[in-house]
Amino acid sequence: MFSYICLFLSAILFLSKDNILRLENRIYSLIMTAALFAYSILGFISLILIYLNNSRYPIIVLSVFIFLFTIYFDKNSLRKYLKIKKFLLFECNNFINNFKISNQKISIIIIIILTILVTISSIGPINHPDSLDYHVGYPYQYWLKGEFFIDGGLHQALMGIGDYANLSFIQEKTIWLIRTLQIINLPIIVFFLYSKLKNKTLILIFLTSPVFIQWATVGKPLFLVESACAVNFIIWQENKDSFSRKLLLVSLLASISVKISAIIICLPIIIELIRDLVTTNQKNTFQNDLKNLVFCKYIFLNLFILFSILLSRQIIAGNFAFPLFTELFNKDNNLLINFAKDLSSYQRDGLFPVNIFFPISLSDLSSSLGPAILIIIIISIYINIKNKNFIRNPIFNIGVTQVILLILFCQGRGDYYVCPLIIFTYLSREINKNLLKPVFIFFKNSLNLTIIVQSFLIFIFLFFSIFQSIHSIFDYENAMKNISYGYELSLPIN
Repeated sequence: MFSYICLFLSAILFLSKDNILRLENRIYSLIMTAALFAYSILGFISLILIYLNNSRYPIIVLSVFIFLFTIYFDKNSLRKYLKIKKFLLFECNNFINNFKISNQKISIIIIIILTILVTISSIGPINHPDSLDYHVGYPYQYWLKGEFFIDGGLHQALMGIGDYANLSFIQEKTIWLIRTLQIINLPIIVFFLYSKLKNKTLILIFLTSPVFIQWATVGKPLFLVESACAVNFIIWQENKDSFSRKLLLVSLLASISVKISAIIICLPIIIELIRDLVTTNQKNTFQNDLKNLVFCKYIFLNLFILFSILLSRQIIAGNFAFPLFTELFNKDNNLLINFAKDLSSYQRDGLFPVNIFFPISLSDLSSSLGPAILIIIIISIYINIKNKNFIRNPIFNIGVTQVILLILFCQGRGDYYVCPLIIFTYLSREINKNLLKPVFIFFKNSLNLTIIVQSFLIFIFLFFSIFQSIHSIFDYENAMKNISYGYELSLPIN
């Protein structure tokens, strides 16, 4: 975690410019992008060390050097940090002041408690099978052997740049914070939504989603990645300036570097970026904007990082896009083809896609979004169709497109729906006044009821998760034997 903090502080300086820190929304975008950008840089450094057969070289040394180097060449570094600190303190004061005069105190208290509990629950050992197998398992083996190797394992080529970043946590003996890193931007997102939604209860649509248990406790690179894309896309739509566009593009490239499945949620946004560039600019302006994007140093660096992880997949599996296009690039390897098919069809049987929103079984509870967000999606679709708002509402269009693409091409799990969950929670502010109309009374009552039920469930899950971590501190052996998946596998890592 120490290496990541150094790189995050460096990313703030690297991505920022004095003239853009005047608008509050852009500071949100800057922090979100820096959190993801630092993650991909950390993974890139780890990847290089592993391929140089030098995985035991302390990454913290390189991270501190980058931080000092960045500060040395940015004479305004302290002023930038102070400006961001001032902005965050201002947002905290607004939060407190609004609480004093608000008639929604119960909702605000629940929001605060949930944010704290989700963060606390994220601190703990790695005990999920996928994380043990390759998200953390392979970086641990690279560290153990001190060199790169190919063992023929089916999961090795699935590693994204974020998985390689786990090498630094292994070196620094902070493995229990790998899970925390995945939701480290949650307080920023809560502040952002709090500033956008007049009805604060609507934030609970987002925070009470049962899938938060997955995002906070399994150690997979899911939430940090796509949440940055969602917030940055919303901010770009609000501002439509070149800097917000650059940060959004950085987030998209970094997301694909971390997880190849992010293409599904990134593609609609990329198409919207291209459409906006082509249709809203004059010829000279279009050429200048395109030139600024192509020659932007941090976009170029992210393209290089993306190329490096694609090259890594090519070396390991003979397919730069693995597990995609296996029938084309791995046509002589039936084992890889069948493995890719099994991955893409996971949990897409039975009552899919109903299980995305409604847990069909007890085991589905922590991988479903909950019915509250489905109610918002249904009302949003109805209102936009009725008012013929599709053309004028690109945020809605992107949210719907992402949900459709995820249902068509992704696994049948709710933890891939981070981006549309944030987008439709944000869009709930547009339908809030409609909930008062008689035609929507049923939906309003249903929404309130589902939020109450989801709150009850998420509190139970969070307390159980926190108890698990506390139990692991005092009686690690028995705790892991009783409530951990694959304890025998996790023993050498944790």
